Amino acid sequence: MASGKKNSPEFKAKVGYEAAISSKQVLSELAKKYKVSEEEIIEWATKFGGVHTVGDAQAEDHSHRHDDHAAPEGIDFTIESADENLLVSVEDGIQDENLNYGKLGMWITIGIVTVISLVILAMQISDYYQFEKEMAAAGQTENLEVNRISAEQTEALNSFGVVDAENGVYSVPIDSAISLIVNQ
Repeated sequence: MASGKKNSPEFKAKVGYEAAISSKQVLSELAKKYKVSEEEIIEWATKFGGVHTVGDAQAEDHSHRHDDHAAPEGIDFTIESADENLLVSVEDGIQDENLNYGKLGMWITIGIVTVISLVILAMQISDYYQFEKEMAAAGQTENLEVNRISAEQTEALNSFGVVDAENGVYSVPIDSAISLIVNQ
């Protein structure tokens, strides 16, 4: 929970110093008082002096001295916490993340299956539209053939022509043939 605002080095030193020397205040109280996170206070306390961390009842068993930092003018910073992991984190500058590898593996598997499913779905949709396109093209081809045959037959019915010249068989437009039969 970073505060998100820029704090001056003097402010950081003041809060870090207060956290380190105050054995009666808990980190959460300081965090609330100054509206910053506990992690920031721990970082500032370790940055601005030699930190001597102390656990609750087992102070001497779990104390860690930071000799690589020089305490400003003989001031010794202390941090009290019952959490051994916090004390180690302050000393080492790291904190265990305790990942649940079972859940992590499950979510990775779900993600992979989801991506594969989406790819298969996209391929199926593509195949469907390709099939529809081919069917539309085939339908247009059939329509063109039907239209061509229909046009040829309409032309044959509506035009004069010779069917068999030796036997005297001729074609006459259908309208003309009907008119001749009616008039006879």
